Formats: sequence, C-alpha cells, structure tokens
Amino acid sequence: MAAGTTPTEENGKFIDGQGLKYTKYQFEKNKVVGNASTLREKIRANTLPAEHIVKSGTLGEFEMIFNGEDYTGYWVRGYFIAPKTTKYKFYVSGDDTVEFYFNPIANVPSIDSALPRTCYVCGYHNFRNYDYYPRSCDKIISDEYDLEEGKYYYMELFAFNYGT
Repeated sequence: MAAGTTPTEENGKFIDGQGLKYTKYQFEKNKVVGNASTLREKIRANTLPAEHIVKSGTLGEFEMIFNGEDYTGYWVRGYFIAPKTTKYKFYVSGDDTVEFYFNPIANVPSIDSALPRTCYVCGYHNFRNYDYYPRSCDKIISDEYDLEEGKYYYMELFAFNYGT
C-alpha cells in the first residue's frame, strides 16, 4: 500500500469506518495454547487449527470487556486514526495475558512478526486498573508516540485467559 492511502477491507487489514476485526479462539483445559505470545506465534505461523476459531467479527471500539470465559484467546487488529496531532500512550489490562503491538509509522500495514510489542501484562489485571499489582514482567503503559492527525496507525492485540 502506498503512503497516504486509506487501508480497506479488501486488503484484509481494516474494515473501513466500522471498527476493528477480531477473532475469538477456544481451547480445552488440558490443550491450552500457552499465553498471548504463543497465540500470536501460532497465528503468524498459521499453525493454529481452524476448529479453535469460535467467533469473528467487528468491534466498534478498541476498549472492551470480555466475559472472562476460561481458555479463550482473542486477536484484535486494525488501525488507530489519530484524532489530532499530539503525543499518545496506550494502556492494557486484562485476564490473564495481554500483548499490544503498535506501528508508529503512519499508513503502513504491518501484518508481520516485526511489529513492535508496545505494552503487555503477564497476569490478571482488573479492567482499567493500570497500577494494580504491577509485576516486573508487565509494561502496562506504552512509551509516548508522536502521531499525526488523520493518519492511520496499525495495531494488534492478543489476549489469553488461562482459566481457573
């Protein structure tokens, strides 16, 4: 895609003006994929059997509350359109592991393994409670990014709930 063009549904990277794509995965208790990192690796390598996909669709907003189903994983992807030119930070919390990837280069699709991991949690964090029990393996708040108004920035989120 050329710089300055608008991502479209046809190239599989953005649903124009409607939200972010998501895929939900379900696993059996003793056959869990691992965590958000291994879920991402298996999706990238196309080694995750299709029977694990239980739902896919569009989210109207990036902030979401999942119902806490055990042994589920989510892959959410699309573009953030900067509403104004300024510095931005991204935050994550979740149950159990969450990894957020963000491409700070505008109008460049980044559906590849080189996308930088921006922020992540390695265990349970309450919804919007970004200072709850921080661990050394957590980076709940991203670095700052200088983004330009109206530009598209590709992002992905991988979340995995181990269960009880």
